[in-house]
Amino acid sequence: MTILGRSISGRFLLLVLVLGAVRAGAEDSPYYAKYKYGSSAAEIDFGPVITAVPNAVVAEVIRRDRILREGLGRNTLRYHPLDKGPDAVALMLDGKLDATLQSDITMLELAAAMEITNVALFKENFGVVVARKGQAIAELRGKRVGTPGGGAGHFTLLQALDQAGLRDADIVPVRMEVRDMPAALLAGRIDAFSAFEPAPSTVLLKHGDRYAAIYRHRSPGYLIVTRKIRKENPEAVTQLAAALARAVNWLRRDRNNLQRASEWAAQAIATFKGPQLTVKEIMQMTRSSLLELREVPQMARPDAESNSLIARNFRFLKEHGRLPASAEWNSVHQSFDFGVMSEVLSNRKRYRIDTFDYEMPVD
Repeated sequence: MTILGRSISGRFLLLVLVLGAVRAGAEDSPYYAKYKYGSSAAEIDFGPVITAVPNAVVAEVIRRDRILREGLGRNTLRYHPLDKGPDAVALMLDGKLDATLQSDITMLELAAAMEITNVALFKENFGVVVARKGQAIAELRGKRVGTPGGGAGHFTLLQALDQAGLRDADIVPVRMEVRDMPAALLAGRIDAFSAFEPAPSTVLLKHGDRYAAIYRHRSPGYLIVTRKIRKENPEAVTQLAAALARAVNWLRRDRNNLQRASEWAAQAIATFKGPQLTVKEIMQMTRSSLLELREVPQMARPDAESNSLIARNFRFLKEHGRLPASAEWNSVHQSFDFGVMSEVLSNRKRYRIDTFDYEMPVD
């Protein structure tokens, strides 16, 4: 896969920062070492972050979709579950992934570095800062705050500090894996942490008498594909979008469906030694971030002039050096493609988004 598009100068800084910091960890992972990536447009490499909720639930449903496999025909879907968002960024920039499920922050980082297409909205949830109950963000001055050091979780922390009139230098950032944050907080090794689900609920559902979400930042999530695969294999991308719509329909239709998918997700999360979650907890998180959306998730085109959430986040990332100064809003604006899901919804019978078959054995 080749990164298409604009001048190298605008992308180079981000490529160096992301790939230099993340590629080594991704390539050294014992999980990723066994992955075999496709070499043609007929082989779709799909890499969702499996340690996040509802990402894991949606991805594990898509993974088992017989109808998707039939619809792809001679095309092949290669499933590569990932540990964290920055890994997806590195692997997409490295030409190994064609599609992923990611937050808006990761999407903005990708859009600034390469040509992507946002196909569909799949979730609406929040980045959360968790700390002692009754504590305010301003009171984190001089405190130890767990942060992943990048990605949407770190962005949430930056937003929280900014609104409280603080900077990174005003706290003691403790870089750590998201999976380690709940235990570190409970053990007193940090005073707060910033992350996405499931880490916040791991603390709040069991220790809500002592800890609270003291800041929340809304974050939509998207099915993202490379512009290259969108151009070279549009039918495969449409089939993947149909699988997403089908998965959401199936999850919303029956509580038993949600429970079954949450069981699959729990197994997948455990494979990556993610947070230990009960099926009930995964169901609760999924319901709050995914199932309150419309039956088939629809995107809204972000408009800089309307001060949309995506536009505000884009400006914030540039101001804080998380995006190169040369990053252009137009790259983000043009990445939203409403034609794919429109095609699916206009041809429900053809794409069988109201028919379900999810018992395919998984290797």
